Amino acid sequence: MINSKPNIGIVGGGIGGVAAAVALRQVGIDAVVYERSPQLGEVGAGMMLIAADGIRSRVRSALFGSSNPIYRGYTVWRGVASYDGDAIAPGANSETWGAGKRFGILRVGPGKFTWYAAANVPAEHVDGPRGRKRELLAAFSGWHEPIPELIAATIEEEIRKNGAYDVAPLRRWGKGRVMLLGDAAHACTPNLGQGGGMALEDAAVLAKCIENESSAVVALRRYEHLRRQRTRHIQQRSRLMGAIGQWESRLFVAGRRVVTGLLPASLFEYNLRRVYSYEV
Repeated sequence: MINSKPNIGIVGGGIGGVAAAVALRQVGIDAVVYERSPQLGEVGAGMMLIAADGIRSRVRSALFGSSNPIYRGYTVWRGVASYDGDAIAPGANSETWGAGKRFGILRVGPGKFTWYAAANVPAEHVDGPRGRKRELLAAFSGWHEPIPELIAATIEEEIRKNGAYDVAPLRRWGKGRVMLLGDAAHACTPNLGQGGGMALEDAAVLAKCIENESSAVVALRRYEHLRRQRTRHIQQRSRLMGAIGQWESRLFVAGRRVVTGLLPASLFEYNLRRVYSYEV
């Protein structure tokens, strides 16, 4: 345990920042969370600064220079809709792949589903004049049930749209008593749904390191060492899944269909366990 109780500031009040504050509190260490502040002021000597300010982290830029997020060629739309038909088997989730497009469906409650649609569009893509819903209905016209039904049942204003971005792996996550966490350190594309999960894992590992190590600097270096391989694997796997899923070439799409049909289910299960099974 660090000899003197550290002063910890957390930049960013998203899932990573709040989770870090909660995890630290559970090991007896208080932290101050700063959200949307234009700059950090003086808050006392010997402060450890944790930067959880997202994929466009200002702290990361201050530490290592400007590093713009990388657009990976496609955009993702998301929504939540009610559906009471029988096209989705009980307990089943799904992701359907097409040429340059994908559609995923996840059950979030009785008769309630969250969905996401991905399509290859330029980074500067703007909504069509008829709105997002009509644009998506046209893009996924003819796809199997209940894809058009879910889009049609979603409130137009509640359809969210975000480009698929990540950041190049950093050689270092911190300097001295300043350390990055979550998307600020290792943002990944949304293909594995692990952006928030990685931030939560970061928070738990960070708190454990601060609790067990003898100095703040040692604790931060230990945290970075423990998390680097795991987060890099998720970044790379998510980017690969997105690239394969967004193939447009008819030849590549046909080859993908054949190969995925031949692969055993046990291989998919093994890879899923690598992603979702992790002990802090």
